[in-house]
Amino acid sequence: MDIHLRGDYHYNIDDKSRISVPAQVRHAFKTDFSKSEEVVVLTRGVGTCIYGFPIEVFDEYVDTLPDLDLSPEARLRFSRGLYRYSADCSIDKQGRMKIPQQLLEFARLTREAVIYGHKDHIEIWNPTLLDAYEKEKTQEYDENKARMDLYDSPKREKQEQNRKSDPGVDPPAV
Repeated sequence: MDIHLRGDYHYNIDDKSRISVPAQVRHAFKTDFSKSEEVVVLTRGVGTCIYGFPIEVFDEYVDTLPDLDLSPEARLRFSRGLYRYSADCSIDKQGRMKIPQQLLEFARLTREAVIYGHKDHIEIWNPTLLDAYEKEKTQEYDENKARMDLYDSPKREKQEQNRKSDPGVDPPAV
């Protein structure tokens, strides 16, 4: 399943532990067995966030467990934790899903949340914890971005050379 979720969305969690799922990413959660039903598999993420997967992507994720470079005991502990904290959450007609209490507590979510797309899944964060995490990781992000720019630079140079040699070709959007 080729999904590219992106964007940053701020929502409130209501008194029934429901949160709106951004309309811009909701399409990814339509199920294969019922194109009208939208289901998000929620589970504990890395750090103090919640991951939300389309069912098919979660199944693919779980299928990679045997390939992890872990001891059998560590793989079993990870698998148990992954399944224990996973829940299939339907999106209602108003575009909301209910977050299970154990995941709300894990992610320290109360009233506000940030949902953002992260390629094939969404992440749900407490805004304060996300800000702290990003501040802590800013230097690492900047270093990795610089590496990407260096890696991408030869590609851009080649595209520019090709454009100059064939003036009928529009330059790629950057």
